[in-house]
Amino acid sequence: MYNSRRLKMKRKVVASILTMAMIMSLSGCGSESTQSNSAAGEVAATQEVASEAATIESAVEVKVNSEDDFRVDDEDGKIVIIGYEGESMDVVIPSTIDGKEVVAIGRCAFVNDDITSVVCPDTLKEIREEAFENCDCLTDIQFNDGLESVGRLAFNCASLEKVILPDSVTFVDEIAFLCPGTIMEIKLSNSMTEIPSGCFGCAGVSSITVPAYIKSVGKQAFYGCKNLETLVFEEGVEVLGEDVFEDCDALTSVVIPASVTEIQEISSYDCENIVFTVPAGSYAEQYMQENELNYVTQ
Repeated sequence: MYNSRRLKMKRKVVASILTMAMIMSLSGCGSESTQSNSAAGEVAATQEVASEAATIESAVEVKVNSEDDFRVDDEDGKIVIIGYEGESMDVVIPSTIDGKEVVAIGRCAFVNDDITSVVCPDTLKEIREEAFENCDCLTDIQFNDGLESVGRLAFNCASLEKVILPDSVTFVDEIAFLCPGTIMEIKLSNSMTEIPSGCFGCAGVSSITVPAYIKSVGKQAFYGCKNLETLVFEEGVEVLGEDVFEDCDALTSVVIPASVTEIQEISSYDCENIVFTVPAGSYAEQYMQENELNYVTQ
């Protein structure tokens, strides 16, 4: 808590200095000569203030937590974090503890904690199941390049605002992001080929585009995305699992490309307000006709 308060205080200092710079640069009156000299002085003053502000900004960067803030296991000479005992709600995980690389956040490591942000180290490879279960104050997590997998129910977080997966991630388990609140942005890794079952239960997001490199979308992949209005599957997606968008109450538009050759099941109950856009003569159009779903061709 002390670190967090100190950070906020220093940020206010930066804001005050920058405000002073703006006032100085906008002020000035009098003769042409005076204005010229004043302008030169203002430029110099602004440069000096900007330099000082940059120095302070550098100084207020969130510091890496102490190694003593974490409970850990040693697995074959690598560190797995199994608990957090620090006071700061803004967590920056060190890349090494006891001289050994931190490679994983273990099961339930931060369960029920009231942390608000997490920065993962470059060494991290794995976030295991339920690692951040019920972290309802967590709004931001910065995943590292090099992260490879995210476990089942890793993030059951009511306040998480975005999910930006680095392209190093190759595996995301079922219901990994069960975030019923405020997620507004989702970016998938381009190393993924599948969205697993129930992966994104994110009520806040309003539009999702599933990229071409995703070949298969699992059962109820977007279950409970209650504010989702538009869902676009790009050309390249091949399989849509059962009830992909079940309980997506606001969904009105779904675009399915010609590359889709299998739709396991779309419940008509979930489609009362949806207009599907499909290519003429495609498998998707045939499916729409056979199941009497509302669609238009493109």
